[in-house]
Parts: sequence; C-alpha cells; structure tokens
Amino acid sequence: MKKLVIVVSGVSNRGKTKSIKKVVDLLQKKYPEGELSKSLQPTLTVDILHIFTVGNVKIGIASQGDSRDKLEEFFNKLIQAGSEIIVCACHTPTSATYRFIDALDRQKYDVVFIEKIGVVENERDSSNEATANEILSLIHNRLKP
Repeated sequence: MKKLVIVVSGVSNRGKTKSIKKVVDLLQKKYPEGELSKSLQPTLTVDILHIFTVGNVKIGIASQGDSRDKLEEFFNKLIQAGSEIIVCACHTPTSATYRFIDALDRQKYDVVFIEKIGVVENERDSSNEATANEILSLIHNRLKP
C-alpha cells in the first residue's frame, strides 16, 4: 500500500501549524491506546515533529513548512522512522516547499492537499478545528482494516 501524505498548504499565518497541532490532540482522544513519541527535533519551539503510533501504523506529524530544507529534512526523518502516514505543512503552489511535496513519487505516495484560506479573526479556531477533523477523517479511513 502507498504511503499517505496529507499536506496543509497556504500562505503564512493561516493556521497550518495550529491545525496540525490540533490533529495530535484529536488522535490522542480518538486512539487513547496510541503512543506519541518525544519530539524528533527537541530544539523546536513553535513547530512540532512527532510520530503517533496506532497499532503497528506510524503517523508522522511535522508542522514546519516554511523552509524547503527543513521540510525535506523532517519528511525524511519521518520516512526513516517508518511513517506510513505523514501530516505536514507547506506554502502555496509557487513555493519551494510545495514543489518538494508535488514532486513526490506518486507510485509510492498518495498525496492529499488541504488548503488553508484566510478567515476572519473570530473564526480561526473553528477553521483550524475543521481542518484538523478533515485530517483525522483521512487518517481514520486509512487505518480502517
């Protein structure tokens, strides 16, 4: 089976990182038997890089999507750690991070892009929650036997 890559894309300050962090919370609630790794990059302060394991399936989670070099480094760490599902962030279709994801071998990866658009300030939390739930649904469907 191909690995699943779920990419939250959009310009800066649209809630990509917050949405991905909410995914971790939702995974822990939906799969209490799951295990969240310590950070694979302990020096991160805002962004996260973890693996959440459900049964024998590893879900890699990386919220850093501003720099192609960092995204590629984190993506490769998640692959080397055995992640079958990867949730990550990237910028818009003209960005280097987007081009990195878009160039992935489609024989090995199913790639789903979820675009974060601008919303008014008082709707950001609900928008991030909706994005996180969409990601959780994609993960859950992949985990079904």
